[in-house]
Amino acid sequence: MDRESLKVNLINCVKELGILPDEGVRFRIIPIVEEGKNLSSTDDFMRLNILNQKNLNDRLFEIEKVVKLISGPQSTFPIWIDVELIESEVTHSLIELRTSLRFRKPSLLQNQETEHPPFRAIKN
Repeated sequence: MDRESLKVNLINCVKELGILPDEGVRFRIIPIVEEGKNLSSTDDFMRLNILNQKNLNDRLFEIEKVVKLISGPQSTFPIWIDVELIESEVTHSLIELRTSLRFRKPSLLQNQETEHPPFRAIKN
């Protein structure tokens, strides 16, 4: 899997929520610290340098920026990402991405059964 495949998987997950990913869709990234889980040096790099409070700071991102932010070095990606629609209006939609801080190769990603790993649609 590469960044383009990750983007396609995110788009498919967003569609599963009933949203067409267009210009009005924005994403908020929320890193989740998993208690009792060990982090690798790649995980620490992403946590401290990319997915830190200074970079995210409750900002809203377009899909291209999201894909860049959650793509780790050497084709690693968060082991899971929960995708939830927070707000949907005529002009825009806000989607929250709660993401693991553990980055792994594509074969180790969770939510394979969704056919768009590592994403899992959370429906209310």
